[in-house]
Amino acid sequence: MEQLDQGLDRQLRELVKMPNPQGKIADYRNLVVGLVGLRFLAQRWERGLAQYVEPATLTRQLGFSLPVDQTWAALVAQPEPTRLSQMLAHFATEPEPFFQDLFKPVNLQSKCLGSTATARQAALRAVIAQVNDLTVSATTWGTVADQLITRFAWVMQKQREVPFYTPQTISAVLAGVIGAHTTTLDSVYDPTMGTASLLLALGQRVTVDHYVGQEVDEAVAMIGRLNLLLHGVSYQQCTTYLGDVLTADQAGTQQFSAIIANPPYSVHWAANPTADDPRFAAYDKLPPKSKADLAFIEQMVYHLDDAGGVMAVALPHGVLFRQAAEGAIRRTMIERDNLIDAVIGLPANLFPGTTLPMMVLVLKKHRTTQDIFFMDASKLGRKGKNQTVLTAEQVDRIVTTYRQRIDVPNLAHVASAAEVAANQYNLNIPRYVDTYVGEPPVDLQRVTQELQATQADLARTQQAFNQMLGELAEKLGDPQKLADLQQLLKKKD
Repeated sequence: MEQLDQGLDRQLRELVKMPNPQGKIADYRNLVVGLVGLRFLAQRWERGLAQYVEPATLTRQLGFSLPVDQTWAALVAQPEPTRLSQMLAHFATEPEPFFQDLFKPVNLQSKCLGSTATARQAALRAVIAQVNDLTVSATTWGTVADQLITRFAWVMQKQREVPFYTPQTISAVLAGVIGAHTTTLDSVYDPTMGTASLLLALGQRVTVDHYVGQEVDEAVAMIGRLNLLLHGVSYQQCTTYLGDVLTADQAGTQQFSAIIANPPYSVHWAANPTADDPRFAAYDKLPPKSKADLAFIEQMVYHLDDAGGVMAVALPHGVLFRQAAEGAIRRTMIERDNLIDAVIGLPANLFPGTTLPMMVLVLKKHRTTQDIFFMDASKLGRKGKNQTVLTAEQVDRIVTTYRQRIDVPNLAHVASAAEVAANQYNLNIPRYVDTYVGEPPVDLQRVTQELQATQADLARTQQAFNQMLGELAEKLGDPQKLADLQQLLKKKD
């Protein structure tokens, strides 16, 4: 994550402090991110008009328009709830689908601002002023978005609210794995888009023509759409959908060059699709109702380009070895479809909201080999205050090792199809990668030499001591005193 200057860092630190601690932090997050996005969009519109761009042309370029009396400057001059409501509501009527109902999740009546109307109005004025005071340049909007998303995620985790983002180092691993296959993508898809951090991470690694995502949570979808815009992605490069991909898949029959995802872990799902649902009909069994992990995978495989599409997904390890229906599905994916390309184990406690170790499952269509690459990177990572963190060097090591696809002692192994079959299609990483590092063998010759040298030193010391006693006896000239001295030394020993 790009570092901020101290002034902007301090401003953001103050901005994420909720006015009313009794309110919901998610509501306050929606308000703050919404206001930052509104300032960004409104000022882009105002700059276009200042450059004498025709409103119709500007609307085509930006994808939206604003009435002459609904500017950011006017809102700052009169930061009243009514004026802000009008600006936010205007986007509900935008003809461009990407902007329709964009700010719907922003709730100006939320108790996050205060318990009374007067308190809420005063707090809203203060928050608008804080957002307006952010010292943002044209190149730092994306960094501001990243910082806000990360900071709110940590606050929500502390308050035991559901986390809503993927850490940037994990995004970098997933993006790097896909980037090992290509430098350009016609399209990339995230069926559980969240804040769009994975889509953006891949866009920073390779050239992407079009981003597509779906998100079940309307508020998080708003943040995802704004995050794309704040990072400089044009609305014309984005298509986003709202809804549960397992029960209301909005992507239809589209296929994508790459898929990158961090779906909810082992959640319940309906598990009752119609018999002709092509996403699940390709497999004889359905994933269990209590664990939707493989249902998400099947949905993604359906949308993966048949001509060599690649996908990287963060999942819990259970999907690798659970039997019954999941075991049968896993075997079909390996034996019949030759889809599974790699399994990469990650350190525990990397993800907010869970201390469980996670892994990256890589699938690819039209593979030319039948082996599977296994990597155990669970020993990597640096212990942070609350989470384990992968350093940039460790991310590079994981991606480079995956790209090289060779055996590395205690880290990686290329398993043949026969080896996987012999393990009954159980993909549990310890079956393939032995990370045990034994004690080094004892060098008996070296130990013997060291012992002999020590004994020689002792002998020389004893000889020198005896010589000193002899010299002392001559000086004393009294055998009895010498005998007493020797007896005293023996007692001390």
